[in-house]
Amino acid sequence: MAQVPLAQAKAVEDRGFALLNSPSTGAHAFYMAVDQAPFDDVRVRQAMRLLADREELVAVALGGFGTVANDLYGLGMEYYDESLPQRTRDVEQAKALLAEAGYPDGLTLTLETSNVAPGVTEAATLFQQQAAEGGVTIEIANVDPSAYFDPSQKYLKMPFAQTYWAGGTTLAGFYPLALEPGQYGNETHWDRESTTAAIEEATSATDPEVAAQKWLEVQAEQYDEGGYLWWANVNNVDAATSGVEGITPGRFYPLGLPWSLAGAYVEA
Repeated sequence: MAQVPLAQAKAVEDRGFALLNSPSTGAHAFYMAVDQAPFDDVRVRQAMRLLADREELVAVALGGFGTVANDLYGLGMEYYDESLPQRTRDVEQAKALLAEAGYPDGLTLTLETSNVAPGVTEAATLFQQQAAEGGVTIEIANVDPSAYFDPSQKYLKMPFAQTYWAGGTTLAGFYPLALEPGQYGNETHWDRESTTAAIEEATSATDPEVAAQKWLEVQAEQYDEGGYLWWANVNNVDAATSGVEGITPGRFYPLGLPWSLAGAYVEA
C-alpha cells in the first residue's frame, strides 16, 4: 500500500501491517501570490508565517509523520541552508506587522484547498484556527482535485493556496521552476531579475564555492521575503504485510521506487 492516509497510519499498523516510514524530500506549504494584494506587501507575508504553529500542523495534519519546515524547500539536499534560525510562532509580532501594513484590525482571506495529498485539507482547517488568533479570518474554498494542479484551470491562478513538492533531488530541481517568471511551478508569481540571475549562476557554476554562495543568496531572500510558508517536511509512509519482502523505504518515491520506475508508478 503506497501513500497510506496519514490519519489512518496508526490504525493500519495496529491491524498487523508494517509501516514503511522514511524521511523524504516531500514538503508542504501554503503559498501567497506576491503580485496580488494583500500579499504584495512583504509585511503581510511575514505576518502569515509568524501565525503558523508548525509543530501543531505536523502533529495534527500529518499525524506526526514529518518534521517542522523552515520556510525553505530542500532539507537534506546539497547547499540547503541549515544556518537560518528556525522560524517559530509569534502572534504579537504578526499583529504588529499587519498593523504596519495597514491592517490594524486584521484581514479576511480566502484559502483555496483540495484533497491532493495527505494532510493538505487538514492543514487548511488547522491554519484557519491558528490565524484567527492573530486577527486573520481565513475562509476556506474547496477546489476539485482534478483542477487544483491543472494550469488550464486553477493552478497558478490562486492568490492563496497550498502546494506539495516531492521527488526532488537537488535545489536546482525546484528553485528555477518555482521562482523564475514563466515557469510552470511559479506559484507565488515571483519575478525578480536578481533572483533569476542568482539561480542561473548557481546552477551553472563549476566552482562549488560559487554555487554555494549563490544558493545561500536565493534561500536568504526567500526566507525573508518569499511567498511560501513551508510548514512541514513530510515522510513517505507506506505499508506492507509481513509476507512482502524486498521493499526498502526511500527518500524520493513511495515504496522506495527508484527514479527509473517513478514515472510508471505515477501513471499507474
